[in-house]
Amino acid sequence: MTRLRAAAISLLLAAVAAASAHEGGVTGYAALTIADNALRYELTLSALPEPVLAASGDDAALGLERARDAVRSGLAIRNADGPCVAAAASATPPGVDRASVLITVDFVCAEPITSLTLHDDSFDSFGADLHVLGRATAAGSTQTFTLATEARNVTLVFGAAAPRAASGFSSFLVLGVEHILLGYDHLLFLLALLLAPARWQTTVKIVTAFTLAHSVTLALTALDLLRLPPVLVEAVIAASIAYVAAENLWARNPLSRRTWVTGLFGLVHGCGFASVLRDIGLPAEGLWPALLGFNVGVEAGQIAVILLVLPALHAIRRLKREAVVSATLSAGVCAVGVWLLVQRVLKKPHLTWITLPIWIGLGTLVGLLSASRISGTDQLTRQVDLLSSDVVTGETQLDSWLALTSPAHHR
Repeated sequence: MTRLRAAAISLLLAAVAAASAHEGGVTGYAALTIADNALRYELTLSALPEPVLAASGDDAALGLERARDAVRSGLAIRNADGPCVAAAASATPPGVDRASVLITVDFVCAEPITSLTLHDDSFDSFGADLHVLGRATAAGSTQTFTLATEARNVTLVFGAAAPRAASGFSSFLVLGVEHILLGYDHLLFLLALLLAPARWQTTVKIVTAFTLAHSVTLALTALDLLRLPPVLVEAVIAASIAYVAAENLWARNPLSRRTWVTGLFGLVHGCGFASVLRDIGLPAEGLWPALLGFNVGVEAGQIAVILLVLPALHAIRRLKREAVVSATLSAGVCAVGVWLLVQRVLKKPHLTWITLPIWIGLGTLVGLLSASRISGTDQLTRQVDLLSSDVVTGETQLDSWLALTSPAHHR
């Protein structure tokens, strides 16, 4: 029992640490628009990277200027005939309709653009935690690309020589897969849903409700038919993680309304999925294939994660004290959800980093208390089963004795 609790606490701490590591990083979305010999590079950051803020003394205005200069000086773009020259650059802070930072740099090449090579050294300023998902559009064709501190170079070819796979559907399908795999908050929500023991039919219903719900709002938001404040969307997504995980701990039957709860929260998660499309922008030509491809990519990534997680959860449920491990995992996910909620509402990372040990401690305590309660309930259930078995055995023995002593038996 002691080893099992130690393992459960370790899983809890690992869950909180993993989420905090992700939250310490920043996701970037790049839109590269090409027209003749000119191009515009627009980089949307979910927040100013921590190294930039630290170098700016936590001054957001100064940090915004440093981020703009880092992109302008760190991004080198070459056309087939030679380097392109960086011209105007600007940085737009978060606003009412945008919870992210937008950095725009215009480039001019000597000749019409047929191919581009990008080399990005802005990671030296932004830190190793930044990952950039990008979309390049030229002459109606769309390609996606990825930049990271360990993968700073990318080559794009346009026109007749463009790769056949660079269609709107396929490129946005890849973007959707990458987005869900980097979207740790959506994955935590899925984990919270799956932690409640359920038959496979129930699991399919829950996942289907989530898929249908977020597909509707993803399309409406991407097409600009639905617009919710990004700050509200991100906060509700964090709250959904905490709520579902808490429901696993305290609800007598968490599955009784799980399908409806999942559908309601899925509507909000769809708005979160669509944020990348609003930041990068859907192509004017081939809009529907691009939207469909992104949604299919999200679903493919989601199914892949579920297929990886379910066997692990099945193995846990074969343990003697699986309820203890499941309760502690749910407590860990709940603690991460609350921590993300506080961070997204306060918008003060240094305060939330200070409170992180508190969430770890609270999550551990809740997990142990819930595990003890569940363990005690299991023991009581076993005692009742044993008592029932004894009663049944006694009744059987009494019936046998009565049958042996009855007059009909002696005749």
